[in-house]
Amino acid sequence: MEKNISQLDEVQYIAYGTQTKRFSVGNVTTVKGEDIAKQPVNNVMLALQGRVPGLTVIQQTGVNGGAVKIRIQGENSINSGNNPLIVIDGVPYPTDLPMDASSIELIGNGGFGSPLSFLNTNDIESVDVLKDADATSIYGSRAANGAILITTKKGKPGKMRVNINLQQGWSKVSRKMKLLDRRQYLDMRYEAINNSGMIPTDNRALFPPYVYAPDLLLWDTTRSTDWQEELIGETAQYSNYNASVSGGTATTSYLVGLTYNRQTDVFPGNHALTSGGLHFNLNTASLNQRFKLQFTASSAVTDNQLPGIDLTNDALKLVPVAPALFNADTLNWELDRAGKQSWNNPLVNSYRMQFNSISRSLTSNLTAGYTFLPGLELRTQLGFSQAQSNSSGKTLLTAIPPSLRSFSTNRAGFSNVSTSTLIAEPQLTYNRHFGKLRFDGLVGGTLQQNFSQNWNMEGQGYTSDLLLNGITGAATTTQFFDKSIYKYNALFTRLGLNFDNQYLLNFSGRRDGSSRFGDKRRFHDFGSVGLGWIMSEARWMESLAP
Repeated sequence: MEKNISQLDEVQYIAYGTQTKRFSVGNVTTVKGEDIAKQPVNNVMLALQGRVPGLTVIQQTGVNGGAVKIRIQGENSINSGNNPLIVIDGVPYPTDLPMDASSIELIGNGGFGSPLSFLNTNDIESVDVLKDADATSIYGSRAANGAILITTKKGKPGKMRVNINLQQGWSKVSRKMKLLDRRQYLDMRYEAINNSGMIPTDNRALFPPYVYAPDLLLWDTTRSTDWQEELIGETAQYSNYNASVSGGTATTSYLVGLTYNRQTDVFPGNHALTSGGLHFNLNTASLNQRFKLQFTASSAVTDNQLPGIDLTNDALKLVPVAPALFNADTLNWELDRAGKQSWNNPLVNSYRMQFNSISRSLTSNLTAGYTFLPGLELRTQLGFSQAQSNSSGKTLLTAIPPSLRSFSTNRAGFSNVSTSTLIAEPQLTYNRHFGKLRFDGLVGGTLQQNFSQNWNMEGQGYTSDLLLNGITGAATTTQFFDKSIYKYNALFTRLGLNFDNQYLLNFSGRRDGSSRFGDKRRFHDFGSVGLGWIMSEARWMESLAP
């Protein structure tokens, strides 16, 4: 026989504690880790799409690992940030990394994409989305746009358990547009030119009634290319391998997990997003269970060699008689009589903006607690998180049309951006029953410091594309460096009353001190009151029950 636990009695993670759905007066939605792990995505936020009311998750590009836009209950500000607070095992985590706008064209598709793509979805125990004032006020100004609490898996007592999970998948563009074939296109072009009274020519210097028509007079009109098959017809592969070992005794438990993930795309070329990670958890307690210690750490490395260009639009717009992509080993420009390119090769941007990024992330948390009296516990939480990205981008001279090379130059850009957070939160909790009344109290403080830095260097005028891997071969160089420090201190409290499992009262308050506030108003107060009545527990409801 197994105990059947109602969904109302399932435990939810809330700010600085846990609560069951039955006695929660805040707007909190929980998604279990087993539901997240079933989704073949590399970002935990994408696994929440359609699962959480009021949560909007938009992948801003079609490229794997691209930036993800997260909104809780819509846009809350016009000029200020709208990102929610992300907390992983009690440690705030960045939703984006600093980036110098001057490097966007070199670094490509947002560079590192979304920092949350570093987090292995198989390491997640649950995700709790806090959406209203009662649920988020204890986080103060940091959770003005809501909060998302991500809890990773922990070791459990018992015999050693080995878990291996292998996922392999393939994907192709499932539906293609029905476009004109070669004969239909040529008939349409000739009819359009005849109806307009124009005369087709392959000399772009002539004026009306002549019309420059390289597709009819210069290109090979016997060609018929399915550009959807050529540009978005590859088979994308998805590989996700995970292994974990866990076990322990009544006083000590552990979990160690390894993961490897690789994804390719449907575009031509050898592009991939590859990542590997390590997750570790250790729990220990004294024999009398008064002293408890928990340490959790997750680290990941991501190698992003995906193109920052989406070729779908080109696949739909290119005509079937368009020239071949390559001429021998170089890009084909199909030059006209003036020596100028007669078409826009769709692979130009992919070759001009060659991008590579190595990103690293680390999240660690140490929690120590001691129970002095039944229900009275002093707990201290120390956390550290870091996200770093080393990126490079190249603009090759050989990817520039020959007629424009005298006006252009090859160049290379290199970027190193990082952000780190150090946080300490001492807390005192007291839980006790007084007859039918249950009292839950919490007081604590927060000491947090964030350090971010951004270094960019760009070189131009290389004598050869072979020198673009370094800065020393550049004729001219420019660089940019910026750093910032964010300091945050706070005091917080939460008081909860539960009378007869029927009437609920919850009060949360926080006093924030932040370096981001104005010079004359460094401190602000935040608070909320939540009330609840479980009507089904009323005695008069018993007579109405079936």
